[in-house]
Amino acid sequence: MGTRIADSVRERIEQMIVTGEFADGERLDEVKLAEQFGVSRTPLREAFQSLAAS
Repeated sequence: MGTRIADSVRERIEQMIVTGEFADGERLDEVKLAEQFGVSRTPLREAFQSLAAS
């Protein structure tokens, strides 16, 4: 089940990147994003790892 959450978070982060919600080089705050998405930090980290691998 955690993977589905991480996949959903990954898609949301990708969309935010595409729409320019993050500035180039902007540091992403794990705690704030987890709160914003309503998830724990674990699926957020999994989403970051997936994005980094792609």
